[in-house]
Amino acid sequence: MIRNFWWGQKSEEKKIPWVSWENMCEPKACGGLGFKNLKCFNLALLAKQGWILQLAQDSLVFQVLKARYFPICASLGHNPSYTWKSIMAAQELVKEGVMWRVGNGRDVKVWGDRWLPCSSSHGVISPRLFLHNDTRVGELIDTEVMCWKSSVVDSIFLPHKAEAIKGIPLSVRFPPDKLVWAETADGKFIVKSAYYLAVRISFSDTRGSVSDCSLMRRFWRSLWRLLIPHKVKHFAWRACREALPTKVNLKRRKVVTDDSCEWCKVKPELLVTFCGLFRKFKRSGSALSWS
Repeated sequence: MIRNFWWGQKSEEKKIPWVSWENMCEPKACGGLGFKNLKCFNLALLAKQGWILQLAQDSLVFQVLKARYFPICASLGHNPSYTWKSIMAAQELVKEGVMWRVGNGRDVKVWGDRWLPCSSSHGVISPRLFLHNDTRVGELIDTEVMCWKSSVVDSIFLPHKAEAIKGIPLSVRFPPDKLVWAETADGKFIVKSAYYLAVRISFSDTRGSVSDCSLMRRFWRSLWRLLIPHKVKHFAWRACREALPTKVNLKRRKVVTDDSCEWCKVKPELLVTFCGLFRKFKRSGSALSWS
């Protein structure tokens, strides 16, 4: 409905959506228009419910769902209810956004759990040389003086990972480990942060290398910062997204059968026409007071 309104559809009138809704929902710095992605927003709201269940394990709802679907490990299960299917749909989003805040280290696995504060994945990627898969972070802590075992950490992990681990503060009160939301500074879950995380995940799944994305980000940011009327920016955006009604685009959508240029009647009509007749007309534009 939002897309149809944007492209000018009225009542039963049909308009061509030149750009897909998914692409229009991408951030403006990534070539979209920044419309809210309703699928990602719905996942963020479902992730909130999953997060509440994770923190309220003494609640009746959690106990009922645990007894029914995951007495040992959370899974979709056989013939799940609509509620459980909805919560499980956001499971991967919660996994991407959650991390451990190290207290005593007894509940956090060195390998597999997300507990590093400086990494984009928050996980340890150093080679597993000496420790077994179920090693806990608490084994790296000297409990007598409440500090990291520097020699052990340096011998096991890559240098930058070792420095990140030794930089994690430890409390003399030896508190239990705590799950926090990694997308906010205070570790509290916010739907807005979960939404942006879902958008980033969706965007990264459909784009190429990081270097290509950074180049495109610079291009789109420079376009939107131009001091020109908004309608001109919108036209430039459509031109860059191949969203103008050229003959080639119209033929691709089965509107016309002939995509030849109206000027030369030979070459296809693209956004930039390279036929000889067009070049001659452009050169004579100054004589016609048209540039």
